[in-house]
Amino acid sequence: RLEHRLASLAGLPTEQLERMNMVRYAPGELFDEHHDGKFRPITVFVYLSDLPEDDEEGDTFFPHLGLSFRPRRGTAVMWSNADPETGQEDSRMLHSGRAPKRGVKYGVNCFFNV
Repeated sequence: RLEHRLASLAGLPTEQLERMNMVRYAPGELFDEHHDGKFRPITVFVYLSDLPEDDEEGDTFFPHLGLSFRPRRGTAVMWSNADPETGQEDSRMLHSGRAPKRGVKYGVNCFFNV
């Protein structure tokens, strides 16, 4: 099951996985810069669709790190929201879901909670 694969990837028990949340971004729709919170030590975002090659945005962007992840169906990106040693929020994990220009982006937010 997907829950077990996610838990294995995150190194956390399935009991800490919140209900998965499917999202849809049509052209022009975005999710502004935000942080998932230190109470969610791990986030996994699973991409369910590709975007057209000429769609220049629609990515998941981490401005403090200068990293961008382009949607590719069947891939995922995972990050830690808190420093594992201190438990403090890692401000570098501020991110946004930038708006696609032409295609529709589908994905699933998978949050692990403490």
